[in-house]
Amino acid sequence: NRLVGNAESCAGIETCGGVELAAEGGALRVAVTGAEAPLTVDGRPADQWRPLALAAGARLRIGAPPRGLRIYVSVAGGNGGTPV
Repeated sequence: NRLVGNAESCAGIETCGGVELAAEGGALRVAVTGAEAPLTVDGRPADQWRPLALAAGARLRIGAPPRGLRIYVSVAGGNGGTPV
């Protein structure tokens, strides 16, 4: 959340990899942290642990981590999740 300017309490996405997320509805700024995993944006390698700009319609693919388990995705402005 800090990397994209969100409040600490803002909801994020937790995954174990093997997912593809699309920037539908407009451009997004995201950050992917946690276990190191293969990361691409529209098929091009991308870096974890830093903000990434996704153009409208871009696809973020997160592969399975070779070690570790949990990967966290934060979206600037939040993702509309309900705190639990």
